Amino acid sequence: MKSSFWSNWAKLDSENAVLKIALLAVSGSLVVSLLVIKSVTEDKTVVVIPPNFQKEFRVTGNKISYEYFEQVGFYVSDRLLSVSPQNVQASFDSIMPFLTKDPRAVKAIRENLALQATVIKENDIYQAFYPMKVMVNDIGTKFSVEGTLKKMSGNNAISTARTTIVYDFIVQDGQLIITSIEVQ
Repeated sequence: MKSSFWSNWAKLDSENAVLKIALLAVSGSLVVSLLVIKSVTEDKTVVVIPPNFQKEFRVTGNKISYEYFEQVGFYVSDRLLSVSPQNVQASFDSIMPFLTKDPRAVKAIRENLALQATVIKENDIYQAFYPMKVMVNDIGTKFSVEGTLKKMSGNNAISTARTTIVYDFIVQDGQLIITSIEVQ
């Protein structure tokens, strides 16, 4: 009886050792999995060099470089203000990918753009915007593009004025999303 007890004890002890090794292996693989998941979900810096832009810019998580604001700001401002009666609708349509998907905000922006398009078509206005600088506010919710806006109707110069376009924005998944536009 004593020998059977010790043989069972030895058998259970060896099973326990095997289970300890298996538990360590599973724990180790869990730690490795967690490290891999953490490294995949961390913010990474991406260098973007799109074919339509002049400079590279950087996006790290939800932080974007000044060059991103500059390039997108110049592009959107040009599409908004460098228009003629023939291209005004196509210009306005080309900025839609930069706008928020919030239906109320899009509706307000579209109504404003439609009003501007009507004025341009009815008055046969040709205008060109020459951007000079981009400014981003300190809290990162607005940026503005400042430049010169020249307006003409036919062969007559209507005005030349310093113009600022203020954009409210958010950054979501590394993308600049414009939530409102104000021309001053």
